Amino acid sequence: MELNPVDDASPPAAQARPKTGAVVGALAGAALIASYLFAYCLINALVAAEVISRWQPNHDPRPRFFVGAFVTMLGLFSGFAFLARTMSRRQMTKIDEMESD
Repeated sequence: MELNPVDDASPPAAQARPKTGAVVGALAGAALIASYLFAYCLINALVAAEVISRWQPNHDPRPRFFVGAFVTMLGLFSGFAFLARTMSRRQMTKIDEMESD
């Protein structure tokens, strides 16, 4: 008896869509990590290399850079998601129109 791998293969499982909360959380986490690296690690390295001068006591600009970078990245991620969703919706509409013709 000869075994055919196609006959033995089980049907592919339906792929579940990722949950919106998990995706937003992952993007927010990525923005948080990247903004921390920019605001604290990069700025500290630039100060240590004497590329920029040290700031006055009680005038640390790093928290402002951190929040600004986080908000900017989150906005860019949201804009990209909106653009991708809009383009996908348009393409699906075109496909549906082709199917109905």
